[in-house]
Amino acid sequence: MEYELIIYKRSVKNMSIKIKDHQTVEVVAPRIIPRFVIDRFLRSKSTWIEKHLRRLSEAQKLVALADNQILLYGEKYELVIDPSLWKKTLVDDETKLVRSGLNLKEKTEKASWYKSYAKQVLSDKISYYADEHHIRFNKLFIRGQKTKWGTCSSDKNISLNWKLIQFPEFVIDYVICHELAHVRHMNHSQAFWKHLDTLYPEVKKAKQWLKKYGIAVQ
Repeated sequence: MEYELIIYKRSVKNMSIKIKDHQTVEVVAPRIIPRFVIDRFLRSKSTWIEKHLRRLSEAQKLVALADNQILLYGEKYELVIDPSLWKKTLVDDETKLVRSGLNLKEKTEKASWYKSYAKQVLSDKISYYADEHHIRFNKLFIRGQKTKWGTCSSDKNISLNWKLIQFPEFVIDYVICHELAHVRHMNHSQAFWKHLDTLYPEVKKAKQWLKKYGIAVQ
């Protein structure tokens, strides 16, 4: 089995494995562990690895875009580059069309636009839910976290991942409400989940989508 090996000297005591977004199996191990022990560990986890590789492969079909497509709200929008728009980008949700003067086919340019567009959409959404349920948070930050879709600090600052803009709206709304629920409950206690249910009714559906497809969104 092929894998990418990362060795740490002192900070890691046990071996662990992770399936990365490009379907690489990453193994983290202490330096003292021999390679044959690592190989044996991998063989023992082969069923788990195959299951997660299949899941990732299925999820990646969602984000497999043609050159003239862009992912928004969990759907593939047609992308038209129109230099006459200069630096403007127009999104038509009805026809699923994005016309832009920016080169959104270029990875860095697209990520920059996603972040800017997500800031508008996520700011409006969180303001709506916060006002609707009388929840007062401190500040909103739009970031590009690698492993989290959202966080809420003890200072009631909420951070949302700009990549959420690629998710279906019911999932975006779930993540927003999840973090707003943390304003009052800084844990995942029964009280937290009960409160979240009052904020958003499609918790189970959104969690299932995130588990199945969230791994493939970059």
